[in-house]
Amino acid sequence: MILQKPIKSLTIIVVALGLLNGCSLLKPRVVSRTDTPASTIIQSESYAKLAAAYIQIGRLDIAKLEAQKALAANPNSALANNIYGLILMNIGESDQAENYLTNAIALEPDNPNYQNNLALFYCRNNRAVEGMRLLNIALSNPLYAKPQNSLINAGICAESLRQPNDAEKYYRKALIYPNYRLAAQERLANLYYKNNRPQDAYRELYSFFSQLDPPTPQQYQLAIMISRAAGKTKEADTFQQRLNADYPDVVKSLEPISNSQNSRTNDLFSSLVNQNQPGNQAIQQQLPTNQPNNYIQQQPQYQQYQQPQYQQPQIQPKYFH
Repeated sequence: MILQKPIKSLTIIVVALGLLNGCSLLKPRVVSRTDTPASTIIQSESYAKLAAAYIQIGRLDIAKLEAQKALAANPNSALANNIYGLILMNIGESDQAENYLTNAIALEPDNPNYQNNLALFYCRNNRAVEGMRLLNIALSNPLYAKPQNSLINAGICAESLRQPNDAEKYYRKALIYPNYRLAAQERLANLYYKNNRPQDAYRELYSFFSQLDPPTPQQYQLAIMISRAAGKTKEADTFQQRLNADYPDVVKSLEPISNSQNSRTNDLFSSLVNQNQPGNQAIQQQLPTNQPNNYIQQQPQYQQYQQPQYQQPQIQPKYFH
C-alpha cells in the first residue's frame, strides 16, 4: 500500500535539566556555596530562563550572553550552569561545556534532567558508556517528569555502542508518550533499516509517515531507502515523485546517506528550563525570530540521498559526526 498523505517535518528537539546522584564518574569543579540574596537568585533565574527561551528559537548567540548574565548574578545557580553548558556544547566548546554541566549536577545532585544533559554530552563525544550510566540513573528516578527524553537518548546512545536490541527496547518504551511517539517510530524505522530488517523498518515507516505534515526531504529520503530495501518499488517511486514535487530546489543538492551518519547526534534530547513553567511561553513570544543564526541548525537532518543509487546498508550504527 502506498503512503500518500503528506506530513509535517518531524523536528526532534532534545533538551534536559538534570542532576546526578553522587556518581563516581563525575569530577565537577568545586563551587562555592556562600549564601546568595534572594533578589540575586531571582535575577539570575530570570536571565537563565531568557537564555533558555532564546535557545528554543535557535539564537544561541543571544542565549550565551543571557546565560553569562545569569552566572554573573549567581555562579551557584544550577539552572544557569546547566543552560550555559548546553549552549557551549552546541557551539563546539566541549571542554568548558563539560565543566558547567558537571557543576549543575554538583549543585543539584538529584536532578534527572541534569543527568540527561551530561549524558547527552557524553553520548555526543564518544563516551557512550558514561552516557548510558547517567541515563539509566535518570530513568530510575520515579520523580523524573520527562523520562521520554532519556529513553530516546538511551536508544541513540545504545546504537553507538552497537547494541541494537537495547536501543529497540528504549525506543519501544518511548512509544507510550504521545508527543514522542513519532520520534520513537522514526528511530525504530531507522534502526531496523540499518540492521537489515527492511520489513520491520517498512512497518514502522508506514505507521508514522502519514502523520507528518509535510515530511522533510530527509524523511522522504529515509522512506525511499526503506521502501527499496523492503521490495516496495512502486512505493519508493511514489516517495521520489513527492520529494521531487515538494522540494524541487533541494533534490539536486541531496547526497547519499552513509550508514555511519544515519544515526543522528542532533536527535539527542536536551532540556533547558521546564517548558511548562508559567511565563516561559510568553517570554518566547516576545523574542525576535527574524535574525540569522550561525550556531545551530533548527532541523536535525539525515545526511541526504541522491538518486538513483540504493544500496543495502553496511551495519555501522555510529552516530557521532
